[in-house]
Amino acid sequence: CDDTTFSFQVSATDTDYNLVGCTKVSGPGSFDGSTWTFTTSGTGVYSAEFECHDDCGATCGGTVSITVTYNQPPSVNCPGDTTIFLYDQVSMICLSGFSCEDPDGNLADCYIEGVSGYLDGNEVCFTPVEGVNTIRLIAVDDCNSGKGGTADTCVTNVNVQIIHIAQCPTIKIEKTHGTLQGHFESVTIITENSMNGMGGFDFLIAYDATALTLMEVSRGQLLEDCDWEYFTYRFGDVGNCGDACPSGLVRIVAIAETFDGMNHPACFGPPDTDPHELARMTFLVTNDRTFEGQYVPIYFFWGDCSDNSISDVSGEYLYLDSAILDYLGNMIWDEEDDIQFPEDARIPFVGAPDSCITGYKVIPIRCIEFWNGGIDIIAADSIDDRGDINQNGVPNEIADAVMYTSYFIKGLEAFGAHVEASIAASEVNGDGVALSVADLVYIVRIITGDASPYLKPLPDSRFDITTIESTGGVVVEYNTNVRAGAALLVFHVEGTVGDPVPGNGVEGMELAYNFDGSELRVLIYNIGPNAIASGKNILVTIPVEGTASLVNAEASDYQGAVLPVSTRNIPGRFELSQNYPNPFNPVTTISLNLPVASEWTISIYNIAGQIIREYTGYSEAGPIEVNWDATDVAGQNVASGIYLYKAKAGAFTATRKMLLMK
Repeated sequence: CDDTTFSFQVSATDTDYNLVGCTKVSGPGSFDGSTWTFTTSGTGVYSAEFECHDDCGATCGGTVSITVTYNQPPSVNCPGDTTIFLYDQVSMICLSGFSCEDPDGNLADCYIEGVSGYLDGNEVCFTPVEGVNTIRLIAVDDCNSGKGGTADTCVTNVNVQIIHIAQCPTIKIEKTHGTLQGHFESVTIITENSMNGMGGFDFLIAYDATALTLMEVSRGQLLEDCDWEYFTYRFGDVGNCGDACPSGLVRIVAIAETFDGMNHPACFGPPDTDPHELARMTFLVTNDRTFEGQYVPIYFFWGDCSDNSISDVSGEYLYLDSAILDYLGNMIWDEEDDIQFPEDARIPFVGAPDSCITGYKVIPIRCIEFWNGGIDIIAADSIDDRGDINQNGVPNEIADAVMYTSYFIKGLEAFGAHVEASIAASEVNGDGVALSVADLVYIVRIITGDASPYLKPLPDSRFDITTIESTGGVVVEYNTNVRAGAALLVFHVEGTVGDPVPGNGVEGMELAYNFDGSELRVLIYNIGPNAIASGKNILVTIPVEGTASLVNAEASDYQGAVLPVSTRNIPGRFELSQNYPNPFNPVTTISLNLPVASEWTISIYNIAGQIIREYTGYSEAGPIEVNWDATDVAGQNVASGIYLYKAKAGAFTATRKMLLMK
């Protein structure tokens, strides 16, 4: 442990008993004839040579070598100084990266000073205080003190910033319902949940400018009540999105206090957890009828770290997103879930990237939950009768043309008390644009007999098609609640086909078809009074040697209006398809065809034959799909490799392989 004095006895024997004595020939220290005494001065080998003689002058000699190793001090490792943000006072926090080591293996103690806590492995757990917490890590070996020092100390300063927030805010864009075309709609931005105060906010909002025209943005009731000093907005703030920018963008900025202005806010945030209005956007909804019945999203958009952020009252802390949800509460992006929402898979322009969470002393804090909203444009079908401008129940008559002409001179007042219904009914020529002179021209042509009206389908009309595979071909069934005027079917064929045979629902109809070797087109129509009967019937049977897959289907009602068509295929046999994609990471789809209604099970096995996931159900005839996300029954991610999946339905079983690659 330190410089030490050692004494060693040196002696000789003589069989004649005439030994005179011994002397030190060379080496450090002193020798009194029997004891060699020397003091160490560092690590090394200490050697001395001795010689002894008797009365006759005969001698003997020898060398003593002593190896001395000095103790080496222990060493300590501490992480660098750091800043930790806490949303409230906590009883204990733990910081890793601490260690004690000793090259001699004689470490006696490793302990901390400066904080109230303990060392557990490589972690220091301590009760934090707001401000700087100085952690000293000390290592001591068995020597305790001595040459070169036998203790080592390192220091880590932990700057604990306690953010006193009652509750992180939720910011929502309103979702409207039943908005009429050609009208103004107000959409609010609200905050829910109270926090200690907001010094300001910076929101970037995106929308579809082809459907919505933003007329103005005004401060919300909360800002009015609190008398915030600064509020502004600007259009088309493209930021860093380049060609990917949405067609409509608006930046909304508000600051509670600029210190040199006239206003001095009475409050800096909502007084409670109730919804409070921050801003109000006023949109003009397009008259383009292609947007009727559609939902037009209005959503938060990120092009920079500062987008969609809130400052505290002091300006020291910046709050960013912690989660983004749609208006139904479905998660779009969760910053806290790195498994389901890893940074390398971030949706472009959704949320502030993790690279934004940096800073010299104070870093931004993920805290805000953002909810997107939008506008539901009401379908014109719910209020109009195409061509009945004056709403007297008789469409496309002379009085409708007179009122429509008056509109172009007087404006909307020409429609009296039924403005909305008249606007919806004015879309006469079926081009999707209401209140146009083209509609006026077309209604005049209808009145004079030069054109036929564009008819609307009957409410809730439908034409459902089911293809049933069989040994000899394909049977096409249909189910409709109206008399249909025509139906067109297009099949992709691998093989040969025979003459299509009309079914029991198309009596009196014409059937024409063409087959070019790969595509079969079948048209069922009638130039006359006949129609495809309503109800559930057979439309056509197609003899096939090979396979025929329906790729397109169209139908119209007896008045010539387009019918909504749905299609469903019932396979002719049980079949388990290869999963897709394969290889996959981490989700793949497994498909099973059921020719009849069945109870079914799809089991997933590892290469050792153990079941790790299973799906069961009962389904009507047709294809079913399950999506496997590479997790086991406990929800844990499984390793890369080969897996087997087995399907059972009735007496049918089949097994296939798939490959998970991470």
